[in-house]
Amino acid sequence: MFRVLFLIFILMSSFVFAQTDNAARVSINEAVKIVEFETATNGRVKMLMDAFYVELNNNPSATGYIITYGTPKEVAKREKQIRDSISFRKYDPIRMVFVNGGYRSVIKTELWLVPYGAQSPQINGDSKTKTTITTVKPYRFESIGKQTTERFFKYIFSEMFIKLSENNNLESYVVIYSDDENFAVWQERIRNLSSFESRADRIFFVKGNVLKDESVELWIAQKGGEVPKFTSPKAEKFDEFGKVSNAEWLKRMKILGKKLDEIKYGNLQLFIINYGTEKDINVAESLIEKYLFKNCRDCFGYSNVKITYLRGNSTGKARRVFWIVPFGAETPTP
Repeated sequence: MFRVLFLIFILMSSFVFAQTDNAARVSINEAVKIVEFETATNGRVKMLMDAFYVELNNNPSATGYIITYGTPKEVAKREKQIRDSISFRKYDPIRMVFVNGGYRSVIKTELWLVPYGAQSPQINGDSKTKTTITTVKPYRFESIGKQTTERFFKYIFSEMFIKLSENNNLESYVVIYSDDENFAVWQERIRNLSSFESRADRIFFVKGNVLKDESVELWIAQKGGEVPKFTSPKAEKFDEFGKVSNAEWLKRMKILGKKLDEIKYGNLQLFIINYGTEKDINVAESLIEKYLFKNCRDCFGYSNVKITYLRGNSTGKARRVFWIVPFGAETPTP
C-alpha cells in the first residue's frame, strides 16, 4: 500500500512540474504586465522603476513598454516623471519604449515586460485618440581614427558587440568618413572581427563625407526607432586667453587639466595655437609642456598624434588658444 501511494505521489509531482514548466515556456514568449498605477509620488515612481529594471536585468533580451493613459498634459507630465527617475538612477533609457495610450479620465500607467519577438501590449485607450509611440533617441557610442591602435580598435568593437548581445532590440550604425577605397578597407577590417558574424544582421555600414582625417563613428539605436543623424565631427575651442598673472595661468592650466582624460581616452587631439613674438611663443610652449609632463605623462607617449602645437603670427598681443579636435574633424588653423 505504501509503495502504491509513493508511486501516485511521484506521478502527481511530475504532472505538476510539467504543467509549471509548460506555463513558464508559454509566458516567455508573451508580453507580461508587471504593474499598473494611477496617481503616484516621485518616490513611488522611482521605487517602481527600480523593480521594473530588476525584471529587465533578469531578461536581458526584453524591452520595457511604458503605456500611459490620460489627457495629453497628464501623459506628458507622467512621462517626464518617469524619465527623470530613470535619469536619476542612471539606468539605460534605450531599453524603454514610451507609449501614449490615448485619453482616459483618470491617468493610468502600465509597465510591461516584452520579450524579444513577442507582440507589443494591446492599447486599451479611447479609440478616437491617436496612439503615439516614443523610442529613445540614438546616441554615439564611440569614435575612432586611423591612428587608433589595433588593441583599442578591437576593444571598442568588443564593447559594442557585448551591448548588442545584451539587448536584441538594439542595432548599430557604423559611419565611416573616408573615400570609397578606404571605406571598403574599413568594412573588411570590421567584418573580420571574430564576433561580427553573430550580430551582422543588426550592424549597418554608412558612408560619411570625405574628411581630411579618416574616422569611424559607432552609433547605438533602438530597433524600429529613430535613425541617427550623421554629421561631420567639429573641433571645439575650450579656452583662449592673453598675457595673464601667474595665478590666472594656473587657473587656466586647471581648465586644461579637466580636459586631459577626455583627450587621452576619447580618441581626441589637443591643438594649441600660440600667438605673439617668438619669445612669447617659446615661453608659453615651455610652460604648457611643463604642466602636461607633470599632469599627463601618458600624453607624451602619443605626442605626435594627440598634441599639436601651432604658431600664429608674431605681430600683436600674445594669445593662447586651446582646441579639442575629434578624429575626422577639420583641424583649426592660426
